[in-house]
Amino acid sequence: MTIEEICEVVREVRREKQSERESQLLEPLYQCQTQIQSNSQLLEIPSLAQYPSRREFMKLPIEERRRILAEQAEVMLSHYQEDREWQELQTGDLIDY
Repeated sequence: MTIEEICEVVREVRREKQSERESQLLEPLYQCQTQIQSNSQLLEIPSLAQYPSRREFMKLPIEERRRILAEQAEVMLSHYQEDREWQELQTGDLIDY
């Protein structure tokens, strides 16, 4: 085999794996694995492995992207409303003299 033929085989394998991954990508998005305990409220945040890459995300239909972003916004909104620790960090001077 020539180098060009080997490269083409590698490209084909990558394309096959990518299409398989894209088809399986949406299913894990609906399942949350990482859980954060915050003031007796259980907050579920999908793990990073469940998110598509930026390129894969941009290939999704706009409705699906909006739905995913809306879900992420809801999770983070409840997280920041319930967990006030981030506000306490902003209340003092950064440098104590």
